Parts: sequence; C-alpha cells; structure tokens
Amino acid sequence: MENELIKFMSQFTELTDKEAQVMVDFYPVKLYKKGEVLLQEGQIAQDSFLILSGCVRKYCIVDGVEKTIDFYTEEQVAVEFESMSQQSPSKYYLVCFEDSKIAIINSKKEKEYYKKFPRFEELSRIQMEVMMGENLRAFSKFITLTPEQRYLDLLQNRPKLIQRVPQHLIASCLGITPESLSRIRKRIFK
Repeated sequence: MENELIKFMSQFTELTDKEAQVMVDFYPVKLYKKGEVLLQEGQIAQDSFLILSGCVRKYCIVDGVEKTIDFYTEEQVAVEFESMSQQSPSKYYLVCFEDSKIAIINSKKEKEYYKKFPRFEELSRIQMEVMMGENLRAFSKFITLTPEQRYLDLLQNRPKLIQRVPQHLIASCLGITPESLSRIRKRIFK
C-alpha cells in the first residue's frame, strides 16, 4: 500500500530511502469502505486525504438538501481548507463514495515532517499552489460557463467521473437539477 504513496510523491521529487520511510510513517495509508465519513459538518478538520484509489465526495446541506461541491479521485487531495486553517467547524462533509485507499496527512504531524525534511515544505507549498490554481479555475468555470458548457467541460476533463457517479449527483455538482442535466445530455448526444 505504502508504495503507491511513494510512487505518487516520486512524481514531484526523488526520495531517499530514509525520506521514503519517514513519509510512510508520517502519512499512514488506510482502506475505507463506501459510505465512511472522513469529515462531517461541525468537526474541525485536522487531516487532508490523498486519494490513492477510490472516490470521495465533498458536500454540504443547504435547507435540508445535499449540495455536491466536488468529487476527489485518484491523485487528488480532499481537504477542507477553511476549517483546517482557521480551526473552525467544517461546513462540509467528506464521505467515501467508493471503497477507497487513502493516505492521511495530519496537519500537526506534517509540521514535524517539515522540521526533519525542510525541502518537503517547499514541495508541499508548490503542490498547494497547484491545488489552489485548480480550485480557482474550477470556480471561474462555474461562474462563467453555462450549465451545458460545464457538463461538456466535465466530459472532456473528467470522463471517468461521469461513469462512476450517478447523474443526480453530477447534476448537483454542476449546480443544476437532474431534469436539466437530462435535457442537456439529450441535446448533446443527438
């Protein structure tokens, strides 16, 4: 299991054997069953979750209705930044949508890791900047694209997600009703 974490991190930098072993110790990999909750509304986030396999859904509840924010799949990090950085109660849920293999990145342990291996703080910062850039692009697309354009973008950039997730949750993630998504799909696939 740990080899998947090392393989992922090796994409960004070469690891010594000692660094790899310390990484395995600091970032345990766990198996989660579909439906297991990683974070729930009201909890203060302490961990980030690197998805090695599987899928995690982030959602909130507004007026009694679940609103899907995103799905995190292989090589993506599921995290609730606001709760973690401000140590405030989360407004979101992170729930395993599929059986998942996840590396857990505890924010307190991460500081210890950076003291032992300072170069990883720089690496982490770069990864964070990439994630924030991706989040900003996604937000910009959500604001500027029509629902049909958002669906086409999802089809182009995350086609496997469409096959893994029910259409009503895809619709929720796109900010539309399942009926609207059905009409969009009908137009596109004619």
